[in-house]
Amino acid sequence: MVENPSLQNQHLHSTGISQLPLASIVISIFRRDQYLKAAIESALNQTWPSVEVIVAEDGGSDCANSIVAEFGLPETKLRLVRQPSNIGAAANKLFAWRAAKGNFIVNLDDDDLLEPEFISTLIPPLLNDPSLILSFCDHYLINEFGDLDLTASDENSKTWKRDILAPGTHRPFMKLGVIDQSIPFAMGALWNKSLLNLNNFRIESSSSYDLFMTYIAAQTGLGAFYVPQRLVKYRIHSQMETRCGRERIYRANIFCHRQFLKDPILAPWRSVILQRLSDAFIGLGVVTLREHRRGTAIISFMRSLIIYPTRRALVGLAYSLLPNGPKRVY
Repeated sequence: MVENPSLQNQHLHSTGISQLPLASIVISIFRRDQYLKAAIESALNQTWPSVEVIVAEDGGSDCANSIVAEFGLPETKLRLVRQPSNIGAAANKLFAWRAAKGNFIVNLDDDDLLEPEFISTLIPPLLNDPSLILSFCDHYLINEFGDLDLTASDENSKTWKRDILAPGTHRPFMKLGVIDQSIPFAMGALWNKSLLNLNNFRIESSSSYDLFMTYIAAQTGLGAFYVPQRLVKYRIHSQMETRCGRERIYRANIFCHRQFLKDPILAPWRSVILQRLSDAFIGLGVVTLREHRRGTAIISFMRSLIIYPTRRALVGLAYSLLPNGPKRVY
């Protein structure tokens, strides 16, 4: 376990619970409620006693109010902020982050769960070292019923290189965060709001807001602290954004990687960024071709070929140019 319990105990006994730094857990939600109660409970059950929970519901959805009301808690502990109209995932999160009263913020989607010791483990490194902008951990994968999948969890850790990542401070962390994408900003990180200029955040990052937040955090030149414990449960299910919002994800990745290409700090990894940008255009091409939006598909495959030529992009373009449309989409 990588933590500093003596620091936490020092705060508890010398300053009192009311003087502990406040941590805000922001739970965003849009048009689904089957997992929200469990997510709120996991946020309220933190062993760090100074916590506020904010449920941020995007407009066009009205399923959170009754669930939040069930807890019967004052707004200082649990509150709902709701957009009158649909403003999109990234803008909804940005509004809630700005509304948060805590200096330390945790983002959590409505379908994921925090372990009780999440904040009490991740906040001490930031209190002990003001040159750190965030701390992060590893996480479990669970299914729609909440069952742990340890094999998939191990593979996921390997995919994002957290299985070989050294515990402790990483500075700079641009490669770690943007290229290796080892920091699970969406639900496995705690960050210092006073050190991250939210005016640099771009809502065009949409479904890839977590990658863009990691990027602007890395731009500060401050450090990130890694705790190898699994302190979050990330839920895999049929309604998750990575399965239902593929076009949004591809467009968000296109935006982010176009921004990355402009940054000289990322110049050493330009070929990786170009390849990922090209892959995002291929993904967009496949999605729009399946929806018989041939014009968008053709443009997407052509852009992919210009950026980083691959056989997949060439095949996609050929399919999209067939006079009667493709028999199937690869």
